[in-house]
Amino acid sequence: MTKDERAKEDLPYSSYMGSILYVTNIVFSNFDLSCYEIGLRSQKYWLLFLFWFSVITMNIYLLNMLIAIMSNTFNERTAVADQIRTREHLNFVLDNWYLSNFVFRNEY
Repeated sequence: MTKDERAKEDLPYSSYMGSILYVTNIVFSNFDLSCYEIGLRSQKYWLLFLFWFSVITMNIYLLNMLIAIMSNTFNERTAVADQIRTREHLNFVLDNWYLSNFVFRNEY
């Protein structure tokens, strides 16, 4: 067994499960590009292209998910904004009720 054959067996994406874990690591920005240069390096540029394409695509996808989640939260809160504002105001009044003796000493 030659050095290149052993190196090909040690590739992180040489099996189906290994390729899934490799893509998962790319999504979380934990990657190693040194394995692209094993052997004759005939596919190095294609692999780099696919790597950068997947990184950019996943970032766009995750940002779109974040925007969708934030807009959903915003829409839910604006639907009940008056109720939330009233509840927060009443919580503020109840939390500071003990200060009413200092402010309104002579009033009642």
